[in-house]
Amino acid sequence: MKLGITQRALMARLRRALRPEGRDVRESTPAQRKKYGLGKFFAVDGRGVADKNVDLEKFARSVGVLEPWEELED
Repeated sequence: MKLGITQRALMARLRRALRPEGRDVRESTPAQRKKYGLGKFFAVDGRGVADKNVDLEKFARSVGVLEPWEELED
């Protein structure tokens, strides 16, 4: 059984890990999704939007902030 991590906690972990690199992950508003074609989550760097459709759990694993025994709660 995996340990459930809330979206808020996972976003905080990602922000702490990405901040030193000048990167961030954000949740889009419905208006941003419609106007810019963003997914629910998107990644930004110093030049703007780096990835429009981020799978939060996969992205967190790739960054190394979500352990194998943890999962994003629904």
